[in-house]
Amino acid sequence: MSRNRSISTYLSSSETIAAAVYLAKEGIRNGKSDTVIKNEIKTYVEKNFGYDLNMSLEDIQRRSENLARQREEFRRTGVATEGYMNMSNAALSCPLAIMAFLMGNNYEESIRYSLAMLGDSDSVACMAGSISAQVYGIPQQLIDEALVYLPGEMVDVLNEFE
Repeated sequence: MSRNRSISTYLSSSETIAAAVYLAKEGIRNGKSDTVIKNEIKTYVEKNFGYDLNMSLEDIQRRSENLARQREEFRRTGVATEGYMNMSNAALSCPLAIMAFLMGNNYEESIRYSLAMLGDSDSVACMAGSISAQVYGIPQQLIDEALVYLPGEMVDVLNEFE
């Protein structure tokens, strides 16, 4: 893959997540239900970015497991099989994140779906969480538990930012 193709993939993926976050935030601001917001995001992303957001969790898991096998084969042999794609590729992670948000009924469920999809789960969860947080908010209990792990100077930055 050429460098320009790679950069355009990342730009397209970051634009997709930014659009989804924006639509979620605007939907809440305008009093729309989560169901309406999800339909608007799904339609917009499929139409404007060309992602297929209709896979089941089982299909996603099978694909992720297949990609993991291909990755291990590539690491072992140095030869990529036809259709091999790095699991951290933005073109894979971005639609998974949106599907995790669409499947979840609250912030925590979106994160759990992200993890259940296998693959680059930390990136997927970050993106899904950024969308889900706009619609559902982040439960205070999760915030409180996460703050314990941050160094004091980072907590200070967060407090100053808020």
